This record gives sequence, structure tokens and C-alpha cells, in this order.
Amino acid sequence: MKHSFLLILALCYLQIAVSQSSSLKEMLNKLGSDLEQKHKGRDGLKLAILEFRTTDDRLLPFNDFIRDEMMLNYQQSQKFQLIDPFLSAKIATQNGWSMKTVNSFPYYEKLGQQFMEKAGYVPDLYLYGQIQDNDETITITAFLVTTGATDAKTLAAVSFPSSEQTDKLLNKPVKNRKKEKPVPDTIVIEHHIVVEKPVPQDPVTPDPIIVTSLPSENLPSAQYEGFVLQLTQVQFVGQKLHVAFSVVNTKNTEQKLYLTAYRSRIINNDGEEFIHPEVRLGSAESTHSVNKMMVPSVALKGELVFSKIPDGLTIKLLEIGIQDEKITFRDLPVTP
Repeated sequence: MKHSFLLILALCYLQIAVSQSSSLKEMLNKLGSDLEQKHKGRDGLKLAILEFRTTDDRLLPFNDFIRDEMMLNYQQSQKFQLIDPFLSAKIATQNGWSMKTVNSFPYYEKLGQQFMEKAGYVPDLYLYGQIQDNDETITITAFLVTTGATDAKTLAAVSFPSSEQTDKLLNKPVKNRKKEKPVPDTIVIEHHIVVEKPVPQDPVTPDPIIVTSLPSENLPSAQYEGFVLQLTQVQFVGQKLHVAFSVVNTKNTEQKLYLTAYRSRIINNDGEEFIHPEVRLGSAESTHSVNKMMVPSVALKGELVFSKIPDGLTIKLLEIGIQDEKITFRDLPVTP
């Protein structure tokens, strides 16, 4: 009976945590949609996400959460062509972005030069935001600045109740809030668990964690900042070349992995270059970049898909964009 009570309690806490996360994501989705609808510019504008800081100009974990949600919201956007958020964040940090620089024209000129050097183009728009902690509520305001200007031409804001999740994202002590009582359905579900009659069956051994596509003996692996990337297959499917791999986080803690398409390419033995692949990691896919929070020692499948590749391609050099760098493989066999 004690175990049943503890299980109900754990389910209730899990339900509350999931509800809080879902509610916050809905608010950020609304913020992104409002901003997209309000902006009257042409479609396909290159957008760089800078930072979301608190009203007292602090950069907290809330920024990473908002940036990741904005990235997901705008991946399929017709209005905005999202620049790799990891690259944008790095450039903003290296150049000391803060709420004091939002109206500095020379600062935006400097950012544009940095983007041109690293990405080959200048953003059309810069997105930044402000997080206002009102104790019982949170207000997030987003601003869009057009290249060549310093004042935000478009802005949108959302307000919502604070929660345990927002406390953590703001690096605040978690405030005790009144928990909602579990609904009767929870008890019904627990009842089924308690009264379930044991059914005789053969012992089942848990499946070990394995990589779905086993690596070929002829395909190499590479390490980068606690990640191990193992190539598993390089194969033609029609006129597309699929470079499959698995990635494992070898550290003891979770860490986020970014794979970038714009840093990935192939050069064949004749010196021809093939760029702009589609990059996939787990369930995420994009022509710009993808990211996943990687659990320690659990492999996740990934893939680069290059289009319009000629028959008989030989790979002299393969580069895969990882974080803000790239890893390199040479002289790879290709399966027809």
C-alpha cells in the first residue's frame, strides 16, 4: 500500500512538471508566432537570435531555453530563414552583447562583419529579448532589429504565471507552491496497477543499448569534446548520398550536441566540392543545424544527406560540422 501511495505521488509530481514545461513552451510558441505575424518584411529574411536577458542584464539558463524553443518554432518558417543559433550565440557572447548594446549602431556593424567572416553573409534581422521577473508572473518581450537600424521595428510580449521551472531557469530558490490534487482518474489507473494479476511468463532480459546500424570495420570514428561520432554507412540512395553515423556522449553528465549543415561538405578525388546537405540527429532534421540534449552513454543516430551527387563519387574528404567546429574523415568507401 505504501508503494502504491509513493507511485501516485511520483506520478503527480511528474504530471505537474510536464504540465509546467508544456505551458511554458506554449507561451514561447505564441511569442514566436506573434512576432512572425507582426513583422511586415518580405519572406525568407535571415534571422540571428542573440540573447534573452533579465531586466537587470543577467544571462541565465532561461536564455538557452527560449533560444532552443525559438529555433524549433522557426525551423519551418517561411518568413524567417534561421541562422544557426549556436553560431549566433557564440558571436554575440564573443562580442559582449548586453542590454546596453541594443541601440549601438557600431556594435551591429561589428556583428555583421563577424557573421560575414564566419557564415559568409550578414543577417537581415537580429532578435533579442528581455525577461521580467514579477515574482508571481513572468513577462518575456522579444524585439526585432533590422540590419542598418538600431531601434526595434517589431516587438511582441507574453505574460504567464511563474512556476518551479521558471524559478530554476532564473537561478532562484524554488518557491513552494500549492500543488493541485490528483484527479480521480489517477487513482483509477493506480487501482489497475495494484490489482493486476501476475501472468506466468518466461523471464525477460532487458535489451542492451546498441547502435541500430552497426559500424563497418572500414569506417572510422572521431572524438570531439566528450562526444564520439562513429560512421556507420556511406551509401547512395538514388541520386542522394546518405552518410549515416551514431553519436555517444562519453561524459558523466548530459550535454547538448549541435550538428551544423553549413560546415559540412564532401570533396571528391577530382577536387569537386559538394555542400549544403540536410542534417539529421534523432528526430530533428534541418538544412541549417540540429541539436539534442545527449544522455551519457546512450547512442543517437544521425545522418547527412547530400543531393544531386554524381554516380561513382569518391570521397577524398568528408567534413561534419559539430558544435562551432568540424571533424574530418578522409578516403571513405562508398556503397553503391
